[in-house]
Amino acid sequence: MMKPKMTFFGMIALLVALGGVWTAAANAQQGQYRGPEDEVRRRPTEESTPSRETVPGLIPGALGGRTGSSGRNPTQTVTRRRVARYDQEGYRRWEFWWEHNKDRYLVHWNLENRNDDDPQYGTPEYYLGKADRSQPGVMFGVSDRERVEKIIPALKLGLLSPDEKVRAASLIALAKTREASVLPLLKRGTADPKPGVRNAAILGLGLLGDLQVVPNLLGILQNTEASTEHRFYAGIALGYVRRSEVTPYLISFLQRHLGVQGQGIGDIQIGVLIGLGVLGDKSAVPLLHLIARDGRLRDDAARAVLYQTLGKLGDLLALPVLLRVLEVGDIQERRSAALALGELDFSPEAEKDLTSLLSRRASWTKKDLLTKVALQEFDRLLSSKLQARRVAEARLKRYRDKASHRLTEVLKSDADGQVRNFAAISIGKIGGDSAKDALLFGLNSGYARSLQAFSALGLGILGDQSVNEVLRKKLISTYGEEDLRGAFALALGLLQDRASANEMMKLLVRPSLQPEFRGYVGLGLGLMGYRDAAPTLVSILRSGGGQEDLLRSATLALGLLGDRDSIDDLRLMIQEGKTSTLRGAGVISQGLLRDFGAVEPMVALLAGKSKSTVKEMAAAALGYLGEREEIPVFSRAAQDYNYRIHSQLMQEFLRLL
Repeated sequence: MMKPKMTFFGMIALLVALGGVWTAAANAQQGQYRGPEDEVRRRPTEESTPSRETVPGLIPGALGGRTGSSGRNPTQTVTRRRVARYDQEGYRRWEFWWEHNKDRYLVHWNLENRNDDDPQYGTPEYYLGKADRSQPGVMFGVSDRERVEKIIPALKLGLLSPDEKVRAASLIALAKTREASVLPLLKRGTADPKPGVRNAAILGLGLLGDLQVVPNLLGILQNTEASTEHRFYAGIALGYVRRSEVTPYLISFLQRHLGVQGQGIGDIQIGVLIGLGVLGDKSAVPLLHLIARDGRLRDDAARAVLYQTLGKLGDLLALPVLLRVLEVGDIQERRSAALALGELDFSPEAEKDLTSLLSRRASWTKKDLLTKVALQEFDRLLSSKLQARRVAEARLKRYRDKASHRLTEVLKSDADGQVRNFAAISIGKIGGDSAKDALLFGLNSGYARSLQAFSALGLGILGDQSVNEVLRKKLISTYGEEDLRGAFALALGLLQDRASANEMMKLLVRPSLQPEFRGYVGLGLGLMGYRDAAPTLVSILRSGGGQEDLLRSATLALGLLGDRDSIDDLRLMIQEGKTSTLRGAGVISQGLLRDFGAVEPMVALLAGKSKSTVKEMAAAALGYLGEREEIPVFSRAAQDYNYRIHSQLMQEFLRLL
């Protein structure tokens, strides 16, 4: 299984390169492209044929059992819903998963393949912007002086714009500088007359990463007079503070509101749970266990997000809960569990360090933030974790194989197609002895086209080079199935199969093929680092032709390839792109290219007489140019969340990222 190389300086590079992705969220109404929603003609209805399974000893409502509006389930049964078959024109399409999760793969493969001929690549000087300026092609970070003297003043001008989207983008970008001087501006933004701008200001307070903003955010979260939307964003923003001191406050809020009914409470709980996932503090796992077992978290969507958050925290203590949910949970919970299992960390190193957990346990007791029952649950599972510290690597392998085996069963026979699709992705992440065979089964599934696509992507994530030829043949021979072939092209890119580059180049330039498919072919070439594709991609970019899907992917591919000759074209895309999707792709590619020479042009666009849409993207670009490497990963919230969950606020938030 291919794993990202997360050295210290590799992480710095990742954070810098992701800047363009994070700043797309600055747009409080529209973010980067996150799936072909406009092409979905109807939302698939989930007509169910319930089969009731008795689960002895299960607390009513726990693990997602359907309890009805009263929250009572006297028979202590769990409804396992069987979803009717529906056409492929729905949210089961693989493109939705890819667009929500592509950031991590774009950045990882970008770091693996770009500038490997630069003698200073990988050094502290390179990442911190102190490389020898006499070296041609070396890219530089933004100095503190440039951040304070150029970027922040320009963004302050953005706050004066009559356009709410420009103000929202400017607030997020200001937060990314992590300069203490911008705090008053963010606080002032929380009183903006437009709700979208207030949301951006709330998120910005979290991105600032300063503990002194916690009382402000807690005040919004706990204010029953505030709108549900603002309280939802406050919960997420507390996670973006990325400080473990925040964890007990979020857990305590959830505990106090278990069983509480009222308009919007479910959405507020979802915001807090997303915040915990973004925060990434594993000490929350035992207490989330308690909430999962409690049964009083009544909102269906909130329970589904709870299991996703357990997965995002990566702790193996979540394994039994997630396996149980995958077996008996409601449909959205089972989909979430299938994704969450792929996020667990099965490495021996993950179980070694318990010092921070023990110290936090002591601080929570002193603050008396959590109930006695919660702390007892923490101690019980902490004892299990202490035991797990001593287990051999072979035992951990058995845990991994157990998860992979259960997901394989789901992939082959589950009644819900989306659960099967998500299982394919998680199998690719977990790996194991039988992972390749399971995914090849899905790839050759003749009756489930979406499963074929998800299995191909799972094989790409798995990183087993022995499947390259199989996928190459699929790409070439699957005629008339261009939506499916796009997944094969991306999988070959993830697998670094340059032997397929010549065939993919032929597909890229064939005008009779669908633009969206050609775009994914170009992106696959970018992922495999095939630099000979750059001239063709630049030609596509310059030709335009109104083919947005193709232009968007070509723009991203040029960023992956580190093609410095395309910088002027990408800057022009930000300024003159016909849609927000294309302008956003230009911003992301500048992030991948680390085009820090764009500071002056972007300042000029924001301060000049440009259109509001151009000012908005210029502010977003300045956001990643001015950020510090410690900025939390803004797109983390979109990764491996079940985008099928029926929560309007959550759907809107995911579209921002």
